[in-house]
Amino acid sequence: MRNPAPASRVTTILLAVYFLIAFWIIVLKMNVPMEYKADAEMVNFIPYRASLILNESVSYAEILFNVLIFIPFGLYAHPLFRSWSFMQKAGLFFLFSLFFELSQFLFGIGSLDSTDLLNNTIGGILGLWIYLGIEKLIPNHEKAQKRTNIIGASATALILALIFYLKVNHLWLFRK
Repeated sequence: MRNPAPASRVTTILLAVYFLIAFWIIVLKMNVPMEYKADAEMVNFIPYRASLILNESVSYAEILFNVLIFIPFGLYAHPLFRSWSFMQKAGLFFLFSLFFELSQFLFGIGSLDSTDLLNNTIGGILGLWIYLGIEKLIPNHEKAQKRTNIIGASATALILALIFYLKVNHLWLFRK
């Protein structure tokens, strides 16, 4: 077995950090005290039904958030699982989303929602397409992966800084 390229080692580390952050955000709800848990025992098998029920209007922010949170997974998965087919990678996104959904449902923290499964999978696929676009611009696989790692690490740092700022200042999601 050959040693992976340095860019692949960095991508693997970034993927692990991404999973920890995603678990903290999705399953542990960023350690925000849960005052409203009415949907914690809900199972929604009909996509977008729960999103439509919320205040009798579509929660576009939640839909967008669920897509966006899985884009990094697609960015990191493509170079690490290059030999996998598109369907195998899409299945991987779905299975990790299912893991997050089942975890929050079993811990009584959130619902098991088919909308989230669908949107998370779409986000992973978008990440794949973004990476493929980067490879079109930078045909050298290792250079494309290095650039993606820099973008991914920078975006991760910015997102963590934003979340920390919002939490410390009791803004947005962190209001009681």
